[in-house]
Amino acid sequence: EICDTALNKWKSLPDSIKNDPCFNDFQRKFNENAANSEQNKQQSFKIIQYSKTIGLSLIWILITCYLLIKEEKVLKHELHTIGADSTYKLILPYESDKHTVRFWIEGYFGVGLDENTTNVCKDCLEFNFFGDYLEFVKFIDIYVAHNNNKAENASIEIFIKNSMKIDFPFKFSYDLDIENPTYSIILAGFVLIFLYGLIIWEVVHRTFASVLSSALAIACLAIVNDRPTMKEIINWIDFETIMLLFCMMIITGILTETGVFNYLAVFVYRHTKGKIWALIHSLCILTTVVSAFLDNVTTTLLISPVTITLCETMELDPVPVLMMIVIHANIGGTTTPVGDPPNVIITSNPYVVKGGVSFMTFTKFMGMGVILCVISTAFYIRVMYRNVGKLKKNCMVSQNDKLVHEWEEALKTLGSSDNEAVLKGIIQEKISQLSSSTMEPETFELKLKKMEQMYPIKDKPLLYKACAVLFFVISLFLIESVPEIQRLSLSWCALLGLLLLLIISNKDDMDIILSKVEWPTLLFFASMFIIMEIVDRLGLIKLIGDITKDLILSVPTAYQLSLAIIIILWVSGIVSAFIDSIPVTAMMVKVVVSIAQNKTLGLPLPPLIWALAFGPCLGGNGTLVGASANVICAGLAQQRGYQIRFIEFLKLGFPVMLVTLSVTTMYLVLLYL
Repeated sequence: EICDTALNKWKSLPDSIKNDPCFNDFQRKFNENAANSEQNKQQSFKIIQYSKTIGLSLIWILITCYLLIKEEKVLKHELHTIGADSTYKLILPYESDKHTVRFWIEGYFGVGLDENTTNVCKDCLEFNFFGDYLEFVKFIDIYVAHNNNKAENASIEIFIKNSMKIDFPFKFSYDLDIENPTYSIILAGFVLIFLYGLIIWEVVHRTFASVLSSALAIACLAIVNDRPTMKEIINWIDFETIMLLFCMMIITGILTETGVFNYLAVFVYRHTKGKIWALIHSLCILTTVVSAFLDNVTTTLLISPVTITLCETMELDPVPVLMMIVIHANIGGTTTPVGDPPNVIITSNPYVVKGGVSFMTFTKFMGMGVILCVISTAFYIRVMYRNVGKLKKNCMVSQNDKLVHEWEEALKTLGSSDNEAVLKGIIQEKISQLSSSTMEPETFELKLKKMEQMYPIKDKPLLYKACAVLFFVISLFLIESVPEIQRLSLSWCALLGLLLLLIISNKDDMDIILSKVEWPTLLFFASMFIIMEIVDRLGLIKLIGDITKDLILSVPTAYQLSLAIIIILWVSGIVSAFIDSIPVTAMMVKVVVSIAQNKTLGLPLPPLIWALAFGPCLGGNGTLVGASANVICAGLAQQRGYQIRFIEFLKLGFPVMLVTLSVTTMYLVLLYL
């Protein structure tokens, strides 16, 4: 008779021992007990399911009600022209119940004007609000609507002065229906908490979580009387990124048909002699170098299939190795202005270009920091996975001595009581059987020979065509990264390559071609673009920027540069782990430029730019949704039957983010002491 004490001891044994056929009686007893409690578990599961359904239904009702009640806000745009060296007055309609106004001014502020006119234009717009408020707005501040001004029982008159010697046309619009900004920021925080709650606890699939959260975000705009039109929502989606991903997914899928990724896996396995850490470090270094010149999304699409095949061959769990790969893709993308979208935003800013931040200058200063980040990340990964068994798949160990060792360790956990005697006897008998048997280990040469037989090139003509197209696309990526000759975006380069590949490969079955696209991932990105734009519109990102600027200005002059580097680096890094790095970078680059333009501070621009470039790129390693490459990697893994969970990525990625941000902080502070 198997007592409860022995059964509990059996349950605590490792799976490789517990599931051995000699414990069939224990397994049968466990199943009998489990059947008795199954009904209670099902009841609990039903309660959880009902709670989830009710909770999400309430959110749906909230979204539906506000979208039915609130109309889309369509502002009236007025076109005006200010004469040369003259002043223009605008009077906003007076409404006694409206105390706050938000206005937009769009015009031609200096880009492409001759040098003399541009210098005059920098401070050419002056706004005078009669009553209790007076503000001078510089040209750098008039890109985005963020001037919320309060009037006290008086209409607002706006004077716009044109100091140039030419007429100045502009478009003006205003909004008197404004809610309390604090209320809007709270709603933005609620949307992010709701989104990450669904993803972290895996209440629903992350794609559905992002779609539902984007609908909730639109409803939040409706709550504050700012419901966008469908045209605005469509414009928020970055179709450049969507098209790039779409094209590269199909190109990668066609390359997979040729067997080239499996063949490359054999090549890497041969040259690393099947050694686990040599293989992992080789893949990480390769990913870092490639990601410096290609965007990290494309790099992930190319390297991930090879990584999965290698892990399956070496009986490694692909999930931690894939996470290491994508972390290095984000680190490598920091190196050059074309490696990551935030770098493109930073280096294309007119003030940054005038500040002397060229391609080579950027790469020189960022490259040394990236090398330090790669070294520190390698040390951290080796420490975290010092027990290589964590990288192994959860399967039966093939080597006889390891089996014996596991059973002996299990025997040590048992006591000498009569209740455990049956269990102890079974384990001792199993150890005797294993000790008397011999198991021939599979050698490196034998495994390599099997791999070479299993993974040949399947379609050489298609491989040659696909490689030629990939070379064409990568060449265009590099050529178009030079600002002086740029004519095509990355998405256009990928689309041209895809069209060429479909033409020369005679691929006509569109159903098969489109099946290679990871549609849930594309929908996730589209929804995230909408969410982040709304979070920005609700004022949360601007609040973060204002707090950052105020902190830098609050310290003594001698410490302002060091503090500015630290704050810009860490704020942009940590925020980018939870909010998409593109809107964060777009906001922070304005903060950095305004700090550099502040003559009272007198801070140099380059160190602030390096801090801003490192922050969002390294911060993307913090969470699964922190960077586009992370989501792409998770989608590719899911296609092959492996799931990268949010918490699992957080356990590895967030500490790596903290380590690399700390190393980068020391590097930049010491560099500019």
